[in-house]
Order: sequence, then C-alpha cells, then structure tokens
Amino acid sequence: MNKRLYIIKKYSKGEVGRKEATLLTSLKHKNIINIHGAGGDRKSTVVVSEYAQGGSLADRMARKHEWRKGMDIIAQIAAGLDFAHKNNILHGNLRPSNILFDADETPKLSDFGMPPHYDGSRKRNWYGPPERKKSKVGDIYSMGVILHQMLTARYPNYDGADNLLLDDVRMNLPEDVRTMMSKLLAIRVSRRYQTCEEFLQDYDSFPQSRRETSSRKRAPIPRQPAGRKPAPLWAYFLIAFGLITIAVAVVYYSGA
Repeated sequence: MNKRLYIIKKYSKGEVGRKEATLLTSLKHKNIINIHGAGGDRKSTVVVSEYAQGGSLADRMARKHEWRKGMDIIAQIAAGLDFAHKNNILHGNLRPSNILFDADETPKLSDFGMPPHYDGSRKRNWYGPPERKKSKVGDIYSMGVILHQMLTARYPNYDGADNLLLDDVRMNLPEDVRTMMSKLLAIRVSRRYQTCEEFLQDYDSFPQSRRETSSRKRAPIPRQPAGRKPAPLWAYFLIAFGLITIAVAVVYYSGA
C-alpha cells in the first residue's frame, strides 16, 4: 500500500496556474515540487502535489543566513527555475513561502503561475520586479530579493542612480557575491542576469572550498532532468486522477 502523503490545493482563481501545473506533471526536476495531477473547471483549479515536510523558506527567515549557506540554497533554486524557464514556464510570484524543503533539506519551487497571496494595493510586494510584469528576468529579480533577504535580513535599497546599496554588509560578503547580488537585483533589465544559467555559471566559478557549507562536498547542481521517473509512476497518476476527479465533482455539485 502506498503510504506517501499528498497535498491537495484548491485555488478559486479559475484556470490561473493550471497550465503550469499540468506541464509540471510530466516535467520533473529535483528542485521543483513534484506535481501528480491538476484539473478543475472555469471557477477553480485543483492541484495534487508531493508533501514537503521540511516547511518553507519563510519559516527560516528570522535570522541572517551565512553567505555560503544562502548561496547554496539560491543556486539550487536557480537550477529549478532555469529548468522551468527552458520549458517555457514562468513562476511569476517567487517568494520564500513557495520555496519548500523536503526530508533531505532539498529546496523545491512550488505554486508556479499563481497570483500573489494578497492584494498589492494593501501591501507592497517586495519580491515583484520593478518592471511589474511576469518574465524570466522578473523571476530572476525575485530570486535576488530572496537571496538579499537571506544574507542581510532586509529588503534591497538603492541610491539615486539605482545602484544596490551594500555598504553595511561589505565586510561580511565577498566582493564576487556582492557583484552577483547587484546583477540579480539590477533595476535596469539590460543590466540584470538574463538567464538563471548565467548566474549559475558565475556561482560555479567559485573555488569548491568557498562553496562548501560543511565538511562534506555538495554534489553538482543538475541543470537537466535526471531522466528517471518515480516508481511506480503509474500509481501516482492513478491516485492523482482519482483525487482530482473527486475534488472537481465536489466543486461542480456545490455550485449547482
């Protein structure tokens, strides 16, 4: 008997996020939450995904992260985001609350394509790009805000020329880390990293001894899907299909 735990989410935003979730049922990456199925009607969407028992990054933002640990987490997020972007999937609402951790402490992206959790007119969306539109470079900016918050315990500030202010942490962060943060958080899109792969190439140029967060070496971050699917995969889809069918039926009859 399959004793795995699953998360069933119902979004009352019509078909928002359904396309991304449906694509991710067949596109797998170690840094993206595993989607088992998605469906719904014109009023709502239901998504069935794996359970990430390690909680979210938002739960771990009470204090600063040591820069090696923060860079290690964001590099894995960049790997998942790079995979999604290469498959024409935008996130559009990247923030600490939709970065989850599994039992092995592997960070995973979730909630692709979903709208912000609150009305932006009531509270500023610190993670949204300054150009205020969904795009690959917009996702990269959001990733930069998360890294900045992890390493400095505050949101980004800029001078009058739109240069990122990092004077207060200059002694605690290596120069190349500050340079990478400035490129992630550039106000001008043309000065920002254009792809996550560019960021990962800069990160991989660090000597291994500087990237390690502990005495054991971290395996290289995969850029392409491993090609292996969870076994038995047919069982996951069968369970997901059944759960979605029940959820959609409940939505239909409750609205009848």
